[in-house]
Amino acid sequence: MRLQAPRPVRVGDRLLGGSSVLVCVPLLAPTRDMLIEQAGRLGAMRPDCIEWRADYLQGLTYWRSLPDQEHGRATLVYGGDSSYRRQGIAVLSWQHWE
Repeated sequence: MRLQAPRPVRVGDRLLGGSSVLVCVPLLAPTRDMLIEQAGRLGAMRPDCIEWRADYLQGLTYWRSLPDQEHGRATLVYGGDSSYRRQGIAVLSWQHWE
């Protein structure tokens, strides 16, 4: 039996967490140039969705180090089972997201 999301999410014409099995591939790039290159290669594979693993991108927290900046509450929703905080960012399981 396949685990289903408590609340499916529609992204474009795809229903994530619905009754159909979808193919999702990760995008794991440490730099902007590699991100663009990998996105092109993954897009050519025509998966149902691409998961951008932003935690692999170098300098992601740079904006937090800028002086005199108003910061909103940063949140990342991912496909795992547990929720936690990492470097001041709330990392939420898709099962706990509301």
